Amino acid sequence: MLQCRKTVLSIIFILIAFNYSEVIGQETPRKNKISMVNIFEINYGVALGGLKGSDIKLSSVSNSFGLRFVSGQYLNENISLGIGIGVDFYGKFTTAPLTVDARLAIPGDVVRVIFNPNIGYALGLDNSKGGFYMNPSIGLGITNRKKLVYLFSLGYRFQKQSTTYNQYKYYGTFTENVDLSLFTFGVGIEF
Repeated sequence: MLQCRKTVLSIIFILIAFNYSEVIGQETPRKNKISMVNIFEINYGVALGGLKGSDIKLSSVSNSFGLRFVSGQYLNENISLGIGIGVDFYGKFTTAPLTVDARLAIPGDVVRVIFNPNIGYALGLDNSKGGFYMNPSIGLGITNRKKLVYLFSLGYRFQKQSTTYNQYKYYGTFTENVDLSLFTFGVGIEF
């Protein structure tokens, strides 16, 4: 488990270091310029009701905390496309979502409204197999004088998850399939 977390965090660090060198000296993309975009986000998810399909162990999972890094390009002034990797901690298990990050922004000089469908696959860590991942969101991007963009978002996360565990009460190994539904809050920075 610790090795998987170290691997995910190492990949995120390498992506940041590799892409940061390309971004130094560039302004935030605007006006028909194709350029790199890097995003770092922190999110918190609140479970909506119980877990569908949940049995004994995972039924106590309620909220999640996650980190996410996206690297991509602006296709034009208002559309960016990238690949996202992250880690979500649910208390009972951990996943590493790999997603396609396509953002559509409504133009604005300082404040932009941003839509992000965010679809992919969550790799399971901690004896879990992972599954389909979707976290569509809507938010605001606020540009400062240094051309950094502060991001704030609200979204809905749906995730399929399969976890294997030993249940001593029933003396056996069980696999539990669940559908997670969470309301998410995110903050981040685009550079």
